[in-house]
Amino acid sequence: MSLFEDGIREFILIFTDCAPYRLSKCLKKGYTHVYTLEKLEGMWLVFNPTRYGLDLYAPCSDKTDLVKRLKDNDTPITKALHVLVTECKGGLIDPPQLLNCVTLAGYFMGVRFGLHELTPYRLYKSLLRRPRDGVSVKEIEL
Repeated sequence: MSLFEDGIREFILIFTDCAPYRLSKCLKKGYTHVYTLEKLEGMWLVFNPTRYGLDLYAPCSDKTDLVKRLKDNDTPITKALHVLVTECKGGLIDPPQLLNCVTLAGYFMGVRFGLHELTPYRLYKSLLRRPRDGVSVKEIEL
C-alpha cells in the first residue's frame, strides 16, 4: 500500500550560497548548499541539513506563497527546481556515501545520485541534463 495515492511525490530543490564552511570556498559561487521542500498533505515541509542537525519546518501551504516567501528570505537563492518523483518499487541498498546536503536531498526524494554528483552545482546540472526514470524536473523562475 502506498502512502501517496497516485504514486507521485512533489519536491522543490533550493540551491543557495549560504554554507559558511571552509570547503565552501572550493564550490561554485551560488551553489554551496541545497535543501529540499516536499509537499505533504497539502503543505510544504522543509528538510534543511545544517552543520548541527536537520532543520524541519513548514513555511506555508500554497506554492505561490512559498515562492514569494523564499524570495523574501534573507538567504540568497541561486536556483530552484521543481521535481516530481514516481514512487520507487523495490529496495536496493545504497552503497556508503559522503553525508552532505546533496546526498541527503537524494535520500529525502528517494533518488540515487552518482559519485560525480557530490556538489550542489553538479546535482543541478545533472538533473537538468540527464533525465532519470521516474523523475521529471522543471526550473522555477524566481
